[in-house]
Amino acid sequence: MKQQRTNAVVGKKIADFFFSGAKRSFQKGSIILRPGESISSIFFIQSGYVRIVHHTKKGDAVTLHLFRPGCFFPLINLFNGKPSQYTIEALSPVTVYEKSSMHVREYLHLHPDVLFDVTARLLSGIEGLLLRVT
Repeated sequence: MKQQRTNAVVGKKIADFFFSGAKRSFQKGSIILRPGESISSIFFIQSGYVRIVHHTKKGDAVTLHLFRPGCFFPLINLFNGKPSQYTIEALSPVTVYEKSSMHVREYLHLHPDVLFDVTARLLSGIEGLLLRVT
């Protein structure tokens, strides 16, 4: 299932919000977030690709989701407040902008069009995951 694209107006609002945050870079293969780490920031991808991966007890790495430029992550932890259970890794050189989780939550509350877009993309991602599982 192809992930739904953000419309241009909402995409610009998201980018403008994140571009006021701290800019960070990660090399290919860098671990951005480890299992068990608390989430205090949300990252917006300006360039590069990031994956969420689960490492099985057998040592296999299972890619659960890929993020491309224009996406922000980790949203699961933003909404449930729990530490990450997964590894988040740079698949290529990555440039991100970072905002505090608190500021992202406030922004989403104040901008229902952005929250609606995020919800649509999350559901599209869940649908893709379900197709891969079945």
